[in-house]
Amino acid sequence: LTAVAVVAWLLGLPRLTNRLWAGIWIGAVATASLDVIRLTGFSLGFMPGNMPRMFGVLILDRMAMGPSTSSDLVGYLYHYWVGACFGLVYTLMLGRVQWWAGVVWGLIVELGMMTTPPMVVAMDTGFFGLKEGPGVLITSVPAHIAFGAVLGLLAQSYVRHPGSVFRLLHGREVRALAWRTR
Repeated sequence: LTAVAVVAWLLGLPRLTNRLWAGIWIGAVATASLDVIRLTGFSLGFMPGNMPRMFGVLILDRMAMGPSTSSDLVGYLYHYWVGACFGLVYTLMLGRVQWWAGVVWGLIVELGMMTTPPMVVAMDTGFFGLKEGPGVLITSVPAHIAFGAVLGLLAQSYVRHPGSVFRLLHGREVRALAWRTR
């Protein structure tokens, strides 16, 4: 990803460069806001497990041994990287839009997470985590709304231009062709 951003910068694509860097850091910050609610829900017993901790155990294949400091670190790095990637996709797809579009994006991410096989089948929580009772849903929906609100507010402030990445790239091609025909 760093190489892509450097190439975009070298090619004179400042809008794309802005979207790449902004999306990554904004997504990571938005994940921290999600974690405030997620960790509160987990500490209140609403969640069946600490997801980043479980990610680390799975990634480092420590199921028999349980979590360790290393697996916790790897799990949190993975968790924040995923959040950063969701931020990146948002900024590339939408650019600078109204903040509430981030809330819609957060709810789309929530819908995908709570209705697809990794959560429903592998973790055996059922759709929207309802096999575990209402706690997962009560925690996860507000957490993803917070993620989306922070993502949207920061993107509205730090992404410089509206429009999708396709529009940005298309605009670059049009300018390059116009220059050649002069």
